[in-house]
Amino acid sequence: GEREELQPPCLSQQFGGDIDSSEVPKSPVFKDVAEQLKKSGKAKAVGFTCHDSQLTRYLQVAAEGDFVDVIMMSYDPFDRPAEMEKAIDACHKAGIGLVAMKVSRAGGKVPVRLPELDKIGLTTRQGLLHAAWSDERLSAVCLGIDNLQQMDENTKAARLYKGPLKMAHVNVLREAVVASGRTLCPGCDGRCKEACGNPQLALNDIARL
Repeated sequence: GEREELQPPCLSQQFGGDIDSSEVPKSPVFKDVAEQLKKSGKAKAVGFTCHDSQLTRYLQVAAEGDFVDVIMMSYDPFDRPAEMEKAIDACHKAGIGLVAMKVSRAGGKVPVRLPELDKIGLTTRQGLLHAAWSDERLSAVCLGIDNLQQMDENTKAARLYKGPLKMAHVNVLREAVVASGRTLCPGCDGRCKEACGNPQLALNDIARL
């Protein structure tokens, strides 16, 4: 038979030509498209991914819209601003599946093994995964895998996970990341823009580069 093509309304028309992307997660346009996709059987879940400085706002708005099924987001296992915590809580309460990404990048130049983690049989990379898995609000962690060694290390980490990582071990990881000179920019939440009082300055982009 003829192939059915979904033709979603243009977002620029919905928002009068100037799209405020932070409003999209609860917009009627996105909701209509999501419902069409699921009704057609082409998708069981609909969502989006985000890792820019508006992540907190996107999470808050998605929770308010109450139709987004899943969000893949940049996730810092250590330090998250209070507003980010509230947004994650809101999404979890709304039943939105949260998938963490860029978790292992926080390791940067941190040694592969740390004595405190060695005692519980974890490498630094595995410790970072356990720190993320310890957050019950997350549904999954999405990882980039460069080689078979990393795949083996990740799968072993999953087998070793029996429960939340103790805060003492989380703190060891945090201190190691800071000592290595690694910034938290891979998990950028825009706090540098807020601190300087000018959201127009691309300080986060400059720091990453």
